[in-house]
Amino acid sequence: MEPLKKAFARVRERISVDDSERQKLSHIRDESLQKLDELWDIALKNLKKNGFEVFFARTKEDALSVIKSVIGSEKKVVKSKTNLTYELDLRKFFESEGIEFVETDLGDRILQLTGDPPSHPTAPISHLSAEDVKRVLIERGILDREEVSVEEMTDLVRKDVLFHIRDSKVGILGVNGVCAKEGCCFTIHNEGNVTQILSNAERVVMLVGLDKIYESMEEASLAIKLQTQYATGSLVPSFVEFVGGPSKTADIEKRYIRGMYGPREVVLVVIDNGRRELLSSQFRDILKCIGCGSCIVHCPVYNAEMVGSSAGIVRSAVLGIDSDVAFKCTMCSLCNDNCPSMIELNSLLLELRRRRISRGDVLKPHQKLYRKALSGRIFEYDFDFNIRNDADTVLFAGCFTLARRRDTLLKGIELLNSAEFDFSFTDEVCCGSPLKNIGLPHEGVLNRLLERLEGKRVVCMCVACHSVLSGAGVDAIHIGEVLLDLIEEGKLSVSNFDSTTYNYHHSCHMSKDFEKRFLSMLDAFDFNIESLPRWCCGGGGGVRSAFPELTLKMSREIVERAGNSTIITPCNFCAHNLTEAGGKVLDVVEFIWHHTKTTNL
Repeated sequence: MEPLKKAFARVRERISVDDSERQKLSHIRDESLQKLDELWDIALKNLKKNGFEVFFARTKEDALSVIKSVIGSEKKVVKSKTNLTYELDLRKFFESEGIEFVETDLGDRILQLTGDPPSHPTAPISHLSAEDVKRVLIERGILDREEVSVEEMTDLVRKDVLFHIRDSKVGILGVNGVCAKEGCCFTIHNEGNVTQILSNAERVVMLVGLDKIYESMEEASLAIKLQTQYATGSLVPSFVEFVGGPSKTADIEKRYIRGMYGPREVVLVVIDNGRRELLSSQFRDILKCIGCGSCIVHCPVYNAEMVGSSAGIVRSAVLGIDSDVAFKCTMCSLCNDNCPSMIELNSLLLELRRRRISRGDVLKPHQKLYRKALSGRIFEYDFDFNIRNDADTVLFAGCFTLARRRDTLLKGIELLNSAEFDFSFTDEVCCGSPLKNIGLPHEGVLNRLLERLEGKRVVCMCVACHSVLSGAGVDAIHIGEVLLDLIEEGKLSVSNFDSTTYNYHHSCHMSKDFEKRFLSMLDAFDFNIESLPRWCCGGGGGVRSAFPELTLKMSREIVERAGNSTIITPCNFCAHNLTEAGGKVLDVVEFIWHHTKTTNL
């Protein structure tokens, strides 16, 4: 896992998110899907005019049949990168047909030799170290010595691949998209292997998903830019191949002759395989995906266990491949925030969970949690606070705070009382937040609480409670916001009396505006604090209850990044998880309590 973590961290550092470009691409992809049949009608006319043979494959079997017919009697095929390899199970197909099949992308070629699945759509061997690659090359007889550099290993694979490219008459290329207006295909690559295939193969089969169509090259150019940036962090790829048909010349008397320095035949296979069904379903937006792999790079779960990105889980499940991996998502939204097509992956994944749950397929830990929520309390606690109804504002602790973070609650109460902030308590029951984020029915649990709140303003100790109550239309505010207001009003006075180094951990449910306000306040008082990269502690989405070891792995990742610094977080659930992972942690309430003198003392 360490090579993968380091590789993904480097990509995250290089990616620069531009929301205006994301919005534009999202609109382009939306429009393309809405006009899918119209665009393919235009594309088909122009592709054929440019010399393409075009086949539409409704199923995986149809696609394989077309590919086999184009290959004919040839016994060797070379191929560039395409994730359709795995969807069509091409390697197994070629083996069964007795056809030698050679991957030409460096990473895919290594994977072919190892038999491993890819760890990223565009960087498939991110999980392997140079030492791992050396071992593979020695085992396969490509390398015959222990002392070797990365450059030397790359050169050996390059020579091996070039031999196969020059020895094959048929090439298979993955296509990133089709431009309808111009009647051409485009493919993005860095290694030059696509160029080599186009220069050497007599016949080229180009594979593309039904969804990967653009109205024009102009629209496609933004997809090319963002796919490159979000996949690798680079502004441009080394190569973009626009293929407008077979190689040809008309230099002698303007007579077209095919096969000058490239393929005489170019066949485009357009693969449906369930995409049209997706188009009319609640999972339609997954077809906006451009295959950059940013959701994988930014997924804390994938970085901890190398299992399922949100886009991959949804696509696999709707195509009939289901697993418990769907319930390992913490709903942290990092995939949403870093998707160039602005796909709401969390919403799609949550809908996928609801679909499974509606069939009665509920994980046992979640069944237990659901029963407890229905009883009113997920966690056991003593509620010994005076309940009164004469204040306009209710302080809502939440069952986790009452059970596991009671000391934080008492510090919050002390701060509010000393600033003469008027509030009351209500007879608390569960808000339903854990159920909602798992995909379980939560409305009945939430409505029971809403009746007790009686339409009052609510100050929440828990960010998850705040999120679900705000979403239900309640006038809710997190206690951290209230304390910052009181500091700005002069009712609480912050004092910096230590030289501790602090790291701020952003909670998935807390607004970025709070983070900005809080860090600005600390900066004004010269606290030594830095903001940690956004990363999930693993506590949300029902993950902690069903997969506690995964939560611990994810929390340890944050604690390791913080080093010897003390972590500050607005979420008491995060504070609990990070403390269990060995971190020195203060909830925002605890931090302000430690560094505050009230004007009333």
